[in-house]
Amino acid sequence: MNWRTKTESKIELFSDWLFENAKITIVVIFVLVAGIASQLPSLKIDTTTEGFLHKSDPMRVQYDEFRDQFGRDEKLMIAVKTQNIFDLDFLEKLDRFHHALEDELPNIKGVDSLINARNTYGIEGELIVEPLIDNLPQNNEDLISLKETVTNNSLYKNSLYSEDFRMTTVTIDTETYSNNGASQDATNLEFDDSLEFDDSLEFDDSLEFDDSLNLMMTLLVGRGYI
Repeated sequence: MNWRTKTESKIELFSDWLFENAKITIVVIFVLVAGIASQLPSLKIDTTTEGFLHKSDPMRVQYDEFRDQFGRDEKLMIAVKTQNIFDLDFLEKLDRFHHALEDELPNIKGVDSLINARNTYGIEGELIVEPLIDNLPQNNEDLISLKETVTNNSLYKNSLYSEDFRMTTVTIDTETYSNNGASQDATNLEFDDSLEFDDSLEFDDSLEFDDSLNLMMTLLVGRGYI
């Protein structure tokens, strides 16, 4: 009897045992599935850029050190959908929601939405920066004026409003990581007024970038540092 025949014989005996002990088999399978399913709440999906690198990778280590030294930008974006964002009732609800996030959420730097967006434009060579909404619209004329202002600024498109005017966003700038240590070190720094720049310095045009830096640049761009 060769190994193949022995294997087939054992499989046959095992299948006979499963058939004869069907109830026990079903219970054991149910317990195993339930045990695996119980871990689903702790399942995590890493969608970060640095998640593509192992924690011990030299590039990942350098990147983590950079973030620890200069801080981290961690933002949350909430998509708010309604029938029409340029509606008096909706803007009032959005205003309450915006201020509730600012007042009740811990460890945040700020909240950005249609409510506190800045309106930036130029007039005769002068740059004007003012609040997009000083006061909530009170009538249809105010709504029309607000809609014209928003739609005339291409920076708001697909950011503060969707093409069908049914969706807007609320961005939360979190303070997940503390920079107190870095801030304290920066406070203690003193500049030497005797230092002077050498105007004779020139850039060498023959210098070329190392392709190995591309990954680090991608990480920095992806996290909002560049």
